[in-house]
Amino acid sequence: MPPPSEPHSISIVLHWAIALLILAIFPIGIYMAQTHTLELYDLHKSLGVIAYIIIVLRLIWVFWKGEIKSIAENPREKALAKFVHRLMLILTFLVPTFGMMYSASAGYGFGIFSWRIVPLNLVNGEVLPLSPLLKPILLLGHEITSYAMMLIILGHIGAAFKHHFLDKDTTLKRMLGLRTNR
Repeated sequence: MPPPSEPHSISIVLHWAIALLILAIFPIGIYMAQTHTLELYDLHKSLGVIAYIIIVLRLIWVFWKGEIKSIAENPREKALAKFVHRLMLILTFLVPTFGMMYSASAGYGFGIFSWRIVPLNLVNGEVLPLSPLLKPILLLGHEITSYAMMLIILGHIGAAFKHHFLDKDTTLKRMLGLRTNR
């Protein structure tokens, strides 16, 4: 069986753009939730909306061009990689979806910095939830999917290092856009 072709440069750019955004958004989210630092909420939500747009573009790209092919030779490892990649795609879509739905239902709205996509629901100077029933459910969904995604990402990073340092294959080089000359 011939080796898989190199990933398309668009696949690589989308992958790393999402990765960098997630690595910025997650610690901000943890910090602001623990400290209630209100100044960070707009940054967190703005980066989340930007990530969501890129995630949707990545999903369209994956459906159009297909997934990046694994170079693993072990069928179990290949199946696990496929499962984990699909789970990451689902979680990267669900996390900001739950976050935006929570923010909207709580009455806070969201946007990209000063551009409001869903406005604040301010009544007599007080933020009123649009859906008090959905607000805690959506927040819980955002939190659970965020932590699940971070666990999967840590495993994904571990697997990339395993491929690079133990298996000494070209997986990491391929995803960094380096020519591998297999």
